[in-house]
Amino acid sequence: MIEQRGVVIGLDGENAVVRVGGQSGCPACDEGRGCGAGLFGRLLRRGDAQVRVVNRLRAHPGDGVVLGLRETDYLSLVMRLYGWPLAAGLVGAGVAVALLSMVTGVPGWVVDAAAGLAALTMGGVVLVLARNSLAGRFGDLSLEMTESASRLDCASIDRTE
Repeated sequence: MIEQRGVVIGLDGENAVVRVGGQSGCPACDEGRGCGAGLFGRLLRRGDAQVRVVNRLRAHPGDGVVLGLRETDYLSLVMRLYGWPLAAGLVGAGVAVALLSMVTGVPGWVVDAAAGLAALTMGGVVLVLARNSLAGRFGDLSLEMTESASRLDCASIDRTE
């Protein structure tokens, strides 16, 4: 299970609204002594995200929690947002090259440009379709509260030993 620490910022019936990302990572990583997630977070300037999950731990606003996502759901997201657009782009480029190779007298740079344009177009179309279908499916993912973050001593993770 892939886990992310967060803070409950509100309640909505049986659900909790949890803020994750940005500054809610491991203090050791934020100080540059851990696995490096804090460094990448600062470099990429990640913002916080809010997610709604079933409040099975009965957490209250201000409580730290750990959210978990099954690896299969994570891989499904990766495939939808990266794999399928990449595959569509490669197919689009291949089709463009195959079609233009049938025409004689076409300069190589035109074939390259057409292949690149076809790859971007096909990849973009599939990415938009994947994102639109993902918006409706996101609630079906296995995102859940796994434990209270107060029980974790993340600052004790020191990889400089």
